[in-house]
Amino acid sequence: MDNSGSLTPRLGAILVLAWLVPGAGHALLNRRGRAAVLALGILGLFILGLVLHGGMYAPDAAEPLTYLGAAGTLGVGAGYFVVEYVGLATGHPTERGFEYGRTFTLIAGLLNILALLDVYDLGTGRKGATQAA
Repeated sequence: MDNSGSLTPRLGAILVLAWLVPGAGHALLNRRGRAAVLALGILGLFILGLVLHGGMYAPDAAEPLTYLGAAGTLGVGAGYFVVEYVGLATGHPTERGFEYGRTFTLIAGLLNILALLDVYDLGTGRKGATQAA
């Protein structure tokens, strides 16, 4: 895309879309296979976490580390806001799969953040065509 290594407005827009919809950034950069794997993996983890009644981390002033968990989960993009809106964000702490589910939603967000870094590297030309395959 851009071999200058700088963030262009087009790449910025791709990064925002890649954050909102896992896999979209790679699809826009013609990495369709990688886009499909990332979308299925990230969204699969996120949905599995919700199915296990895990919910998402919420910031709690009494527990400062929850801010890190919430920031990581926010990495999943639009799914975070949808789950907040429909009221599934808190999960069910009494369910057997609560901790696993919460961990899955966190990992989904962190994986999407890693995917954003890959989109940036591909978009700026820092990661060449031979490395990207």
